[in-house]
Amino acid sequence: MITGSFSKKTDLISYVVTGLLIGLLLDWVFNTRPVMVIIWTLMGLSVGYYMLWKASAVLDEEGKKRSHGV
Repeated sequence: MITGSFSKKTDLISYVVTGLLIGLLLDWVFNTRPVMVIIWTLMGLSVGYYMLWKASAVLDEEGKKRSHGV
C-alpha cells in the first residue's frame, strides 16, 4: 500500500488525490483539459475501491477462521 499503516479511508483518499494530480499534470503537458483529470481521478477511485475491497476480503477471511476455531 502507498500509505503504510494509515487507515483505509486515508488509503482511498490518497489514491484519488494521486490520480487527480497525475491528471492535472497530463492535462497541463498535453493541453487536454479536463479529459485527463476525469480519467485519472476515476482510475484513482477505482484503484482505491479495489484495494478497499481486497482488504475487506482479507478481514472477512480472518473473521471466518476465528469463528470456526481454526
